[in-house]
Amino acid sequence: MILLIYLCLFTQVVTVLTAVCGDSTIGMADPPSTYSGNIDSNSNTAYVMTDAAVEFSCCGMIKTWKFYASRSGTIKLQVWRTWFNTNFTLVGENTFVVPVEAVNQEIHYEVAEEHRIQINNNDYIGWYTTGTDIIPYSGGARPDNTYYISTSVSVDSTYPFTSNYDNRVYAIVAVVTANKKPYFDNIPSQIHVFDHLAINDVVWTLDPKDTENDDITVSLSQTNTYFKLSTNAIKVKSSLSTTNSFAVALDPQITDSCGVSESITLRIIVENEKPIITSLPTSVEISENNEVETLLHTITAVDGETLTCELHSVLPFSNDTVFEVKQTSTPGEYGIYYVYIPRNRSLDYDSVVRYDVSVTCTDGRQPSDEGHLMVYVIKNIPPEFTDLPREEILPQQSTSSGFIVPIVVTDADTATTSLSYAITCEPSASCPFSRTTTSTGADIKTTVDFSTIQVPAFDIHVTVNDGDTTVGPKVLSIYVENINDIPVFANAESDLKIGVEENTAIDTLLYTYFTTDLDSVDVVTYSWTPTTNTYFDIDSARSDTEFKFVVKATDTKDTATTTVTISIVNVNDVPTLSNTHYVINDTENLGETLLSSPNIDASDPENETLRYTLDCNGYNTTYFEMDESTGDVYFGRDFDSDIGHPPVTECNVTVTDPGGLTDTAFLTINIADTNDFTPEFERDFYNVFLFPTEDIGTILINVSASDGDITETWNIISYGMDQSGLGNSYFNIDENGTISVAMDISAAFDYGQTVILTLSATDGGGLQGFATLSLIFPETTTTSTTTTERPFKTETYPDNGYWYLFAGIVLMMNTVLIINLCMKYCRPCTDIDKRTESQKRDDRIKAAQERKTKVRSDFFSTDDPWSVNRYQSRKVPEKQDPAPAINRKTKRSDEKSVNSLDQASQGTTNANRSSMESFDSSSTSKNLFPYNQQSHHIFNPKTGRTGKRHVDQKSLW
Repeated sequence: MILLIYLCLFTQVVTVLTAVCGDSTIGMADPPSTYSGNIDSNSNTAYVMTDAAVEFSCCGMIKTWKFYASRSGTIKLQVWRTWFNTNFTLVGENTFVVPVEAVNQEIHYEVAEEHRIQINNNDYIGWYTTGTDIIPYSGGARPDNTYYISTSVSVDSTYPFTSNYDNRVYAIVAVVTANKKPYFDNIPSQIHVFDHLAINDVVWTLDPKDTENDDITVSLSQTNTYFKLSTNAIKVKSSLSTTNSFAVALDPQITDSCGVSESITLRIIVENEKPIITSLPTSVEISENNEVETLLHTITAVDGETLTCELHSVLPFSNDTVFEVKQTSTPGEYGIYYVYIPRNRSLDYDSVVRYDVSVTCTDGRQPSDEGHLMVYVIKNIPPEFTDLPREEILPQQSTSSGFIVPIVVTDADTATTSLSYAITCEPSASCPFSRTTTSTGADIKTTVDFSTIQVPAFDIHVTVNDGDTTVGPKVLSIYVENINDIPVFANAESDLKIGVEENTAIDTLLYTYFTTDLDSVDVVTYSWTPTTNTYFDIDSARSDTEFKFVVKATDTKDTATTTVTISIVNVNDVPTLSNTHYVINDTENLGETLLSSPNIDASDPENETLRYTLDCNGYNTTYFEMDESTGDVYFGRDFDSDIGHPPVTECNVTVTDPGGLTDTAFLTINIADTNDFTPEFERDFYNVFLFPTEDIGTILINVSASDGDITETWNIISYGMDQSGLGNSYFNIDENGTISVAMDISAAFDYGQTVILTLSATDGGGLQGFATLSLIFPETTTTSTTTTERPFKTETYPDNGYWYLFAGIVLMMNTVLIINLCMKYCRPCTDIDKRTESQKRDDRIKAAQERKTKVRSDFFSTDDPWSVNRYQSRKVPEKQDPAPAINRKTKRSDEKSVNSLDQASQGTTNANRSSMESFDSSSTSKNLFPYNQQSHHIFNPKTGRTGKRHVDQKSLW
């Protein structure tokens, strides 16, 4: 890229320094007819001869092409310029059509001046034919490097030529000549301009010419302070403002591409333009009664700059300035105004008939121009009434508001619409007339419906003024005929007051009005309307509501009115509850606990304070309480579904206002039971003896647990057994609490071994109770020499026949005993299915109460040191915050209290541990549990109850 830039700059420099061509021939084939021995058959091919012997060496124009034509057709005679290496740019071309009759002849093609191609040093001759080659050649030592390319070409485009011929002299030459000198076609020797021209305003536009359409440039031979050249236009470069004229000489120069130039001197004289008032002198007329500011004349002046115009003088002189020169509403425009002075007459025909108003305008530099406006005053002619005085008769009942009585006025020199009128009435009180200016005078209009008028006649005094003279007053007499007599209320006070209790029945008669009318034929009708925008106005400081009305009596012509005030006496209204039935859904909880809101709300028309009460049909009311001011519902005492408190309670809610009026709605309270009992096994410890040889499926024991919750969801129990310490599930416990052998245990356990497992009972709410199961494998019988390892089997023992007989007898006795017991004690069981659901529910409640009584008795027994400690450890506050009932009821065990009891009893456990060590050392049983503390239920022999304590494995013995 840098190389191309340098090459371009170098080419431009060479172009400038190259000599201008004279008349000469470029090429070796002169005459061309001597070099016509050979011709190629290429088509659509462009040629460029680049040998130094045939290149252009000057700057000029091609005026003639000479070539020999071996074929007919179209040929484009071209000039090429090197771009880079063998890349050439087509500079220009002349098209020539060789006719058939010119074939095998030498052709001289004279190029018109406007079509001549500009050449520079080192340009090359070339040609292009769309068909087969036309120009022949002859062999020779030179020229070489005639390049060709088979493609169509266009001017100003660059093409890479890659093929060439050597030692060929083509039959073509170019005759060149010098460029014709360019020139300016329209430059005068001197021009005048005004100094108000703005920067970039065009002073003169140059018209450069070149007959050969060569590339030309226009410039100024030297820079100038005030003017510049821009695209053949001479423009203002800087401000020309000056107080004196001055001259500037410019030398525009035109140059063609070969450096041939022409220059000329243009003298510019800068002058200031003198302002000239073109709209004066002139004259205007104005009436002496003109009382408004009036534009008399708009000044027109010629000057390229902003002008300022002012009042110079007024003749004859006056102390009051009645004329003024100032700008109009158009910026930069001035006008001559008449100024009205209210304190006296500005114009008076009898004093001055003509004024000479002198005005000057200046641009601030040249002497100002002066103009004169002659103002002639026209004498005023007073207006004249043409139809006053006169009389008019108006019927009372048919004359409406806006009825017009016209008055005709004439004025010779003032438009009637510019006249002003004034009227007065006799009698002056409540004059029912107004006046309006019209194009013919004035209209006297009635301002009210005359049916309300009781005055028999009016005199209207009318005056008119044209701004200078007041004429009048003239009298217009109006007579009112057929005046109607107005009805009169015979028994109405000025403001009648009536008191009516609210809720009074429709159509109740409150009062009867009577009227009199002197016109006996008139029929009087009555109506009333409120005196305010609303029918009533409520005073917050009063207990009643007032309605104020205007009572009207009309005979169709006139109306008599009186007022009546009806006071509505307040009567207590019944309050209303928002619903007829409310529902509360909640769970059992402690007394004074707020239940979920049923949104009990009531409205009272008097906005009085209301009281809410609750009635749940007697006894059940004690379970709940209601806040009298808000209607919120609370538990009235501790609520426990497990001891028979009702799950559904139907109540009545009553709202009462201070007057004793009430409204009642139904309230259904649904209280759901919560899971607050933990399942309990019948025993805390179970001991089972078995052998390692027990078969799979052998039932070992049936355990059972119970739950004190009355709700079936909470008292359904599922059983579990923790065998994680065994490494396998050797035993199974089903949903009925039956524990059996689940898999072969012969290889897992030995005789003399004891396995302790933890049983769990889980209710539907996830609460769990635990018990301990001890699986005892008895030791085998030993002799002095060997130990019997074979498992004991009853059916193989030889003396078992007697035992079978004995067992059968015992079984029969037990069967008889069971039957007797069932007949004696279980007879109520046959009636269970016959009990009603209510009886079943009462039995369950009774059983739950007995269980709770037993639990409380055991828990607070003073004979049990654990129970005492547990009781003392409980810190029961006087009043607990509302919380789920499962955390507050006294029937639940507190694990923290159990732990504290376990710590208190730990000393006793440790004391017993030493007594068990001798047993462990002599026993051959295997303990499968880690030798550390485990959680187990321990039986207390003093109280006969169990408690959860932390003991180690040994202390279980």
